[in-house]
Amino acid sequence: MPIPVACSGCGKRFQAPDRGAGKKVPCPACKTTILIPAHVVPEEEEDYRLADEEPVAPAPPIMPVTVMPARTPPPPRPPAFHPAVNPPVASAPPSGFSPPPPAFSLAESPLASAPQGWVPPTKSSTPNWLRHLHWCLALATIPLAISIFIPDESPEELIARIVRSVQAASGETTATGDSPPSANDASTDSSVMPAGEPTPEESLAEELQGLSSIDDLLLMLPGRKAEGAFLARDSVLHWLFAFVSVGAYMTFFVFLATDKSAEWWHLLGIGSFTATVGIVLLLVVQVLASAGVGGGGVLSIFALIGLSYSMALDPEMGLIPSFIGFTLGVGLCEELCKAVPILIYYKIGNKQTWRGAFLWGLASGAGFGVSEGIMYSADFYNGLAGPGIYVVRFVSCVALHAIWTGSVAISINQRQYLLREEQEHWIMYVLAVLQMIAIPMVLHGLYDTLLKKELDFLALVVAAASFGYLAWQISRLRTSDDEDERAAYVGQFIRSKIAAARGES
Repeated sequence: MPIPVACSGCGKRFQAPDRGAGKKVPCPACKTTILIPAHVVPEEEEDYRLADEEPVAPAPPIMPVTVMPARTPPPPRPPAFHPAVNPPVASAPPSGFSPPPPAFSLAESPLASAPQGWVPPTKSSTPNWLRHLHWCLALATIPLAISIFIPDESPEELIARIVRSVQAASGETTATGDSPPSANDASTDSSVMPAGEPTPEESLAEELQGLSSIDDLLLMLPGRKAEGAFLARDSVLHWLFAFVSVGAYMTFFVFLATDKSAEWWHLLGIGSFTATVGIVLLLVVQVLASAGVGGGGVLSIFALIGLSYSMALDPEMGLIPSFIGFTLGVGLCEELCKAVPILIYYKIGNKQTWRGAFLWGLASGAGFGVSEGIMYSADFYNGLAGPGIYVVRFVSCVALHAIWTGSVAISINQRQYLLREEQEHWIMYVLAVLQMIAIPMVLHGLYDTLLKKELDFLALVVAAASFGYLAWQISRLRTSDDEDERAAYVGQFIRSKIAAARGES
C-alpha cells in the first residue's frame, strides 16, 4: 500500500512504496531528507487533506529511491518569512557586477522600525554632550538680549555728549587753564563783551570749522575720545577683543569636531579665508553696486544690489521697502560671500558629511563676524561708544553670523547635486544657490530691518528664530542618522545570529 509523504522543505507531496516505511530518503524535488512514516492511519490521512482542496492529478510513477545513511536532523525551520526577522540572504554577485543604487535608505527599511525589545538596545555613537553642544550658540546671544532692554542713545544725545566733550577740551586749553565761563557769568553776555571779541560759542564754531571729519574732532579731545566712550579713537585694543573672540569660538568649534567630522586647521583656514577674501569680495560688490554698474547678463545683478542698498540705508523708507532692500542687498551679499568657500568645495565634489559642512559654515560665519566687528569698532565705536557694544559685536553678532552660515552650509550639503549638474544657463546656478541661502538671507534681512526701525525686541525674536531653524535642521538630520545606525545594528545582529545558528548545526 503506497504511503503518502509531504516534504517539510518544499511542501511537495508524493507517495512512497510501503517497503520504504520508517526510512529516510531525499525529496525528489529539493533533496531535503525526509522520514517515511512506518505506517498510515486512515483517519489521520483524512484529517490531513483539506475539504476544499482541488483534485490532485495522478502522481507520476514513483522512481526507486536510494536509502541514505542516517544524518543529524536539520535545525528547525524559522517561522514564516518576515523581512524584519528573516532577511533574505542574497548570493554573491558575479565578478564585475555593479549593483544599482538602492531605491531607499536604510532609515526607510523595515529594519529601522523593528520592535525595540527583540534585539539589545542600541545607543548612538555620538555622545549626548556632543549632540547638544551647539545649543551654546544660543547662550552667545545673551549680551544681545541684555542690550535690547538698555535704552539706545539718540543722535541728539550723542551730539550733546560730543559738544560737552569739546567744550571741556576748549576750557582746558585756555591760556589760564581755567574752566570755560558758565552761562550765568556776565562775561559771556555779548552786551558786555568788548567790541570785536568773539563769544565762546563763536570761538568753538570757528574751531570746529577747520575739522574735516569726526576723527579730527575726537583726536583733539582729552584722551582722544568723547565723554563716556570706552576706547580712544585711535586705539587698537579692539584687535585684542577680536583675537579673544577667535580663540573662544575656535575652541568651541574644535569641541564640536571631536567626532572627526572636520579638522581644526580646516576650520581655521575657512574662517581666515572669509575674514579676508570674503570681506574684500563684499566690499568690491558694494563699490560696483554703488557706482551704478549695470547692463545685461550678470552685470544686471549689480544694478539690483545697488538699488537694494539704497532702499535699505534710506531712513525715509518704510518697513516693507527697507526689508526688501536689506534682504536683497545686505542679506544676499553677506550670506553669499560667507558661503563662497563652501560652494567652491561642493562644486568640485567631496565626501563631507552634513556635520562637516555645518562646522565649515560656523567657521566661515564666525570669521566674517569677527572681521566685521574690527571694521565697525574702528569706524563707529572707538572714541564714541561704551563697553557694552564691543561685547555684543564680538560675541553675539559673531554667533549670529555663524548660525546663519551654518544653516546655509547644511542646505548646500543636502542639495549639493544641484551644483554638479550640467545647467543650460548661468541663471540656473544662480537659482540653485539662492535656494540654498534663501531662509538665512531672509532672516538676516529681517533682523537688520527691525534694528533700523528700532524694533529691538522683534529683532531679538528673529535672532532666536534663526537659531531655532538651525536647531531644527540638526535635529532632523540627527534623527535620520540614528535610524540609519539602528538599521545597521539590527542587520548586523541578525547576521550574527544566523551565523551562530549555522555554526551550531
